[in-house]
Amino acid sequence: MESLLTKEQLNADWYLELATQAIDNKCIEQAESHLTLALKFQNNNVNAIVTYGNLLISERRFIEAQRLLARAYHLLPKNLDIILTYYMSLRRQGLITECIKLCLTALKEHPNNHYLKSELGVALVMSGNIDEAIELSVQEFEPTLRWQQWAIVANLVKNNKKALELIESSMPFLADVEIFAQQAIEVVVNENESKKVSQHYQDFTSSTGYCNRPVWAYFELIRYCRLQDEVNLFEHDSEVSLALDPVPYRPRATGKSNILFGDKKIAVAKSTFIQPVIDRCSLQKNIKKFKSLCKTLINEGAFDHFRENISTIKKRYAPNVPEFVQVMSTGRCGTLALYEFLKKSDKVIPYHTMQSQLIPPDRNHLMYRILSGNFDKDIISTLLCAYLTNRVSEICYAYTKRRTPVIINHWDTIFAPFLCELFPSSKFLHIWRADEDVFKSIHGKNQFQNEQLRHCFFDNDFTQGQFTCFFDSDLTMQQQIAWYLFFTREYSLAFKETLIENRMSSMKSEDLFTGDITKFKILQSLMPIDDISESKFITSFAKPINQKKNKLQINSDLLSQQASEIQPIIEKLERTGIL
Repeated sequence: MESLLTKEQLNADWYLELATQAIDNKCIEQAESHLTLALKFQNNNVNAIVTYGNLLISERRFIEAQRLLARAYHLLPKNLDIILTYYMSLRRQGLITECIKLCLTALKEHPNNHYLKSELGVALVMSGNIDEAIELSVQEFEPTLRWQQWAIVANLVKNNKKALELIESSMPFLADVEIFAQQAIEVVVNENESKKVSQHYQDFTSSTGYCNRPVWAYFELIRYCRLQDEVNLFEHDSEVSLALDPVPYRPRATGKSNILFGDKKIAVAKSTFIQPVIDRCSLQKNIKKFKSLCKTLINEGAFDHFRENISTIKKRYAPNVPEFVQVMSTGRCGTLALYEFLKKSDKVIPYHTMQSQLIPPDRNHLMYRILSGNFDKDIISTLLCAYLTNRVSEICYAYTKRRTPVIINHWDTIFAPFLCELFPSSKFLHIWRADEDVFKSIHGKNQFQNEQLRHCFFDNDFTQGQFTCFFDSDLTMQQQIAWYLFFTREYSLAFKETLIENRMSSMKSEDLFTGDITKFKILQSLMPIDDISESKFITSFAKPINQKKNKLQINSDLLSQQASEIQPIIEKLERTGIL
């Protein structure tokens, strides 16, 4: 039959049409085959490129999409369809600085494109460039709800009234109101600090009119102000949900951290910025110094409303429940499996993902303060208050259920020294996995993104209290991930050395998956899970989960070769402390 087809039919457009039909019928492999042939006939066919790019993105194959679209972008740098699809491949990988650069370049050719402006704003907030994001938010262009959310985050740093205006302008278009409701509550509280919680709630409902879940609202309110007389309200709605596995999470920013973008800025910074040095002894010393500062801030009342809310709820609902537990890790080392295992217990509530997170620059800010030993009392207080705002409701929620909260999210690892001072009876678990295996999982499945703690060059003076840094574009992925793995291990072990015996344990995740009962006993010593049997422990870890096989986007031979380069890099870090 193919021999009867005309020459014209065997062109790119013909195969593109076949691919489109295959996509409509959800025949993904067939669609890929047709698109490959389309581009073989005409490698700069824009429609075929964009269709293929969108297909790869829909399949979460972002690395492959980026490779394809990068080639197309260099061929056709002014084509808006290619620009927008290319941008999406970058954003879905968390490549924020690259997103900013692309948007700024594209806006020179397409200055009135609302989508580009909106996505530029999101990327600016994610990179900590709050002033630039606010400046963009006051420009007159048609907003998107995604940009509204992030513009609110930016304005909450400096301008509550502007943030509330953005919230109110979004109301007519809302389908899922919770993220905006959270932000509205924060604005109301910030503008009416002296009022009772009940009045805050009334102000919120009267000004927005879109939340009829009082108990949920109170869980949000305790992020920002004292409970006072409302503690009994939390037993009225036993089914209230904090959306423990939300997508996407609500971002929070302090305005004290930013990642430089733009060649000129980076060129200036290169002459004065330094790279981090990791040394176990120095790290231990600085962690002790950080813990001492945390203790001082606690004694001075910096976190009183958080502590009082947690203490009030714990005393009312869970007076005999053991305190907070934190799991420290790199991620991609069995943490989701641990989360699923702990869900079998009626005595703990594990959190693997949460409603709110500090933006990556703020988390990196704290890391570099600890690495350098350069602590500013007010700045540290700001960072820690922002972090607690993200966690206090989840902790209180667990106590209203008479259970111990267990934080498993690796993004929280850097805050462990603070949590150990805030919760004197808290316990900690450091879970780790063979370096090469973690590399394969993180890199091969595109999990190392802007969200992680990152090696960067930074201003060691923290000029004007700010953390300012830039990423070294010359570093390989092997170097970036090796540094992250090494830092996390050294940090966790240095922190462990500052604790009394029996307050923290370390274990290799491979031992969990082999059903090592001694590791089960360690878990039981750290958290109240005596209602889980040994047999349940063995069966829970017998079958790997979260393997994300469909996300493998790198040739297995190449990935193995790259993974073999990890250990020499880590050995160098052990000898010198630097890449």
